[in-house]
Order: sequence, then structure tokens, then C-alpha cells
Amino acid sequence: QVPRLQVPRLQVPRLQVERDDWLDVAAADLRPLLHLAELQGNPDAARLASHSVNAVRAATAERRWRETHGCTGTRLQVSIEAFEAKYSPRNLCMVGRVVREELTSSESTSR
Repeated sequence: QVPRLQVPRLQVPRLQVERDDWLDVAAADLRPLLHLAELQGNPDAARLASHSVNAVRAATAERRWRETHGCTGTRLQVSIEAFEAKYSPRNLCMVGRVVREELTSSESTSR
């Protein structure tokens, strides 16, 4: 009989942060943009507003990664992707990838 590896369950506390606190954006500044993103009668304005909201989210995610992980040789690369509108009129989503940072030639010679 093959022995089984027992892996303990990790209990990670869940942190709940309000959206505006996490984004570092005042609700009064974000609210009009979110409202525009929901407009059904003006799809061009809604698309631009939705893209702007996602750009704020992407920049925040990248900044929060740097704050949390520091100089680990990795960074979070976030892009805003679109999928076919036939699935949803709100067809933008954020995709995050952890990538290794490349050393520049001056950084590699100084080490």
C-alpha cells in the first residue's frame, strides 16, 4: 500500500476591504463613472466609462502587488480584455499574470 501525503489545511483569514478604500478613490469621484458605465442608451459612453473604471482597477491591482510583494523579482501584469458582446454587453474583464521582472544590463552587472 502506497503511503499518502497528509497536507494540512491552511486557515487564512479573509480580509474584507471596501471597494473605495482598496482603490484609493473617493466614492464621489467614482460614482459618476460607474453610473456612466451602466448606461444602456449610450453604448459608446458606457464602454469608455467601463474601460476607465477597469483601468483604475488594473492600476490599483499592480500597485497593491508591488506594495505587498516588494522586490521579489515578480510583478503583476494586468490587461483589460474584451470578449464577444453576444455573451454580455459588459464584455470587459481584467486578466492578471504574475511575470518575472527582467534585469537590465546595469542591474545584472551591479550584483
